[in-house]
Amino acid sequence: GTIFPKRERERETEVIKVAAPVVVVVGSHSKAMVALRLGSSLWFFGILASSSIIVAVQNGIVHALSSPDSKPNQDNILKVLILRHGESNANAANVIQGSGYVSRLTDLGQEQARRAGMGAFDQHNNNNNDDDDDDDNTIDAVYCSPLARAVKTWQIVKETQSSLFANQEATILNDLREIDLYDWEGLDKGNLAKLFPDAFQAWKESRPHDLVVCESSSRSSHGRPVKHYPLLELWERADRVWDDILLEREAIWSKDSNNMNSNNNRTKCILIVAHGNLGQALLGTAMGWDATYFRLYAFPNCGVAELEWNLSDRLECSHQHQKQPSNQRPLAHRWRWRWPRSKNHKWKTLDKAHMDKAEGVREGALPIA
Repeated sequence: GTIFPKRERERETEVIKVAAPVVVVVGSHSKAMVALRLGSSLWFFGILASSSIIVAVQNGIVHALSSPDSKPNQDNILKVLILRHGESNANAANVIQGSGYVSRLTDLGQEQARRAGMGAFDQHNNNNNDDDDDDDNTIDAVYCSPLARAVKTWQIVKETQSSLFANQEATILNDLREIDLYDWEGLDKGNLAKLFPDAFQAWKESRPHDLVVCESSSRSSHGRPVKHYPLLELWERADRVWDDILLEREAIWSKDSNNMNSNNNRTKCILIVAHGNLGQALLGTAMGWDATYFRLYAFPNCGVAELEWNLSDRLECSHQHQKQPSNQRPLAHRWRWRWPRSKNHKWKTLDKAHMDKAEGVREGALPIA
C-alpha cells in the first residue's frame, strides 16, 4: 500500500473512482498533477484543479486529501454549531436520562448556558478566533431538541445574545431528543452496572452491537420485552436529522439564490441545541464514522462543536469504517471544538479520528472554561 508522509495522513480523505491505475504527483493546495496509466506504456497526464489535493491511489481509487486549514470559497461554506445543554439535575445525581426521563437545568447548568452564550457566540460575532474564520453576524436557523433541558439552554443562550438571535425562533425536531435508553432511564449508573453488567460494559466500551437494552413497556409477539440496540438506533436517527435539516436549508437557500436582493454569497450558519450522546452521533454521521467511534469525542455540558461543509462537494466518499451518508449527502469538510476554548480547539478531519481511535485516544469531556 501507499505510505503517506505524516502531514498527509492527517488530512481529510475523499475519493474519486477511476477505471485505470493512477500515479499522482502532489502539487499546491489547489492543483495536483494526475498521471493515469492506460496501458503498459501509455500514460495520460493532466492537472486537477480543486479545493482538495490528490495524493494517493489504491485499487483504482484516487484519494483526494484537503488540508484541515484550507477553506473553500465563502459562498460554498456551511457551518453548523452543535450545542449540548447545561448540567441537569440528573447529570448532577449521576442518573441515566435518555429521552424519557424528565430533568431540568441546575443553577450551574443555567450558568454554563450563559457562559457558552457569551463565549461561543461572541467569537461568532467578534470574529476573534485565532485562525482563518470569516464569519458574518448571521445565524440562519436554529434547531432544538424537544426536551426541557435543551429548550431551557436555548432560551438562555438567546437571552444572552439577544442581538444575534433577534426574532429567531427554534424549530423543534423530535429526532434531536437524547438517545433512547428504555428500561435504563431513571436508573442510577451505579445500580445500572450491577443490574446489567454486560450491557453496561458494552456501553462504557463503545461496542454498539453488544449494547442491548430492553423496553418492558413494549412486548414482542412472544410476550417478551422488545430488545433494542440504542447506539445503532441513535446513529441511524442522527443520519436522518442531517438529511432533514440539510435538505430543508438547501431548498431555502436555492430559493434565495434566485432572489436578486438576497445576500446568498456568504457563509451559512446553523445552530443545533441538543444532547451529549446525540451530539456525538451528529458529529460522527456528519464526518462519516460509525457508532464504534462513540465516546471518542465526548461533549461536556454546554460544549459546542463546530462543523464545516463545502456545499459544492458532491464526491462519493469511501473509507475504512466510514458510514455512507444516505442520499450521498456530502460529508463535513472538518470540525473542531468551539467552546470551551482549549488546546483541542484546532480543526480536525476524518483521518484524525481514525488515528485517535487506533491509538486509543479519547478526549472525554473537556473541562468548562
